[in-house]
Amino acid sequence: METTSVQPADASSQLVARRESEPAAQPMAPASAERERVASALHDAVSQTLFAAHLLAGTLARADGLNDSARGQVQTLERLNRGALAEMRMMLFELQPEALESVRLADLLHHAVEALAGRGG
Repeated sequence: METTSVQPADASSQLVARRESEPAAQPMAPASAERERVASALHDAVSQTLFAAHLLAGTLARADGLNDSARGQVQTLERLNRGALAEMRMMLFELQPEALESVRLADLLHHAVEALAGRGG
């Protein structure tokens, strides 16, 4: 199974950085502020943990001494993790729909395909 590298400066990181660098043009509505808070928390906690787990699974998949069964299980873990990262990115886009304007359609489609592939193989 081919391992694709996931860059820490992915689309969700770019969204958070863009949001933090933009001056507040007007006060946010409470619902919008809550979406921003949730998106930030998801990115900071869950996305970072998933990314670390993805790196560990990728490293383990390339380790010497794994039997075929263990290697297959690690590759499944890596695929599931990659899908979870893509699903997280999609959730972040849903929480911040205005951010979709700054993301290329090809990148959005890539994340959607990754999320679907991570669910079922």
